Amino acid sequence: MKDLATKNTKDTKKVWPKVRLGDVCEVRAGATHHEIVSDTGKYPVYGSGGYICQATTYRCPANTVTIGRKGTLDKPLLIEEPFWNIDTCFGAIPNEALDAEYLWRFCQNFDFYKLIPAIGRPSTNSDAIKSITIPLPPLSVQRAIVARLEKELGEADKLAAKFKRVAELADDAFKAELDETFKALEDNSRRDAETRRVSLGDVCKVLTDGDWIESKDQSETGIRLIQTGNVGNGVFERKDNRARYISVATFAKLNCTEIYCGDILISRLPEPVGRACIVEDVGCRMITAVDCSIVRFKDTIEPKFFIHYSQSSKYRSQISSQLTGTTRARISRKHLSSVLIACPPISIQRAIIAKLDAAKERCEKLKAAAMRGLAAAENLRKAILAEAF
Repeated sequence: MKDLATKNTKDTKKVWPKVRLGDVCEVRAGATHHEIVSDTGKYPVYGSGGYICQATTYRCPANTVTIGRKGTLDKPLLIEEPFWNIDTCFGAIPNEALDAEYLWRFCQNFDFYKLIPAIGRPSTNSDAIKSITIPLPPLSVQRAIVARLEKELGEADKLAAKFKRVAELADDAFKAELDETFKALEDNSRRDAETRRVSLGDVCKVLTDGDWIESKDQSETGIRLIQTGNVGNGVFERKDNRARYISVATFAKLNCTEIYCGDILISRLPEPVGRACIVEDVGCRMITAVDCSIVRFKDTIEPKFFIHYSQSSKYRSQISSQLTGTTRARISRKHLSSVLIACPPISIQRAIIAKLDAAKERCEKLKAAAMRGLAAAENLRKAILAEAF
């Protein structure tokens, strides 16, 4: 019987009949959990995005599969203990003819997003889920399929983990290069008169906070309002689809500082505080909101030199020590001005920029190759599930 089961897992689609999901499992809707939440509760609470908190009671028994109603629809979970499902997800409770892990693997392969109606609210419903057809071999064959999938998916997951680790190592290698470079520079500043330790405020022509822009002052066109979301890790991100503007007339009244090519923008709010980017292509007139600061250096600092420094551990530790505020940590212009940086001659700054640019390019190439491998491993995983169902 075992040999027959193993043989028949090779051709699931052709050999086994398909049944409606509603005929082999109960699809149980979720409900609000606010009245049963407890830190000492015995039962976990899940939504379409995963675990939320603990509760005093449960709605679904052990070995139930979560299926998203709205939000995250492509992350079904097999919950092996009783749990409460909130109204963003259904609980699919298999009957005696359906193995819970077999159902879970089937749901991992199924595209639930295609159940979303073209018109109306973007969500699934229990009737649509019940109408899904699923191959239904005998339980022994279902379990054989599950065993084979566990082995094959395990290999794909190991491969993905290796590529993910390589990507992480590439990031770590560049961070190490940054930290080593600026530590050596810091050490030189103690014995080399040409390398001075200066505060950020001492080497800036302009260091200004952004402006408070009320919603009534915003318009459809005009001068673009730059926010924290535009401050990438060293790179200015346009994100034109979410652009906001103020009129030229409002700009004149507010006495805002305009952003120029070569300016540095520093995030004053999470996430993370202190992230910096250089504006290399203005394209249009721009100002920044209060959650960013504009930094314009004197000739003693190359902007790209500071961008590299802003990604180092030394800089991040200084920013962390200067945060203010209890509900939402931020850094003030005063504290930002006091951040220290080792400042060598321009020729040395340019040599450091060239060295770190080259290191970053090497690490990014390695990371890109790892990410391609990670995508291939994910495609392999999808192919394994698709072949089984």
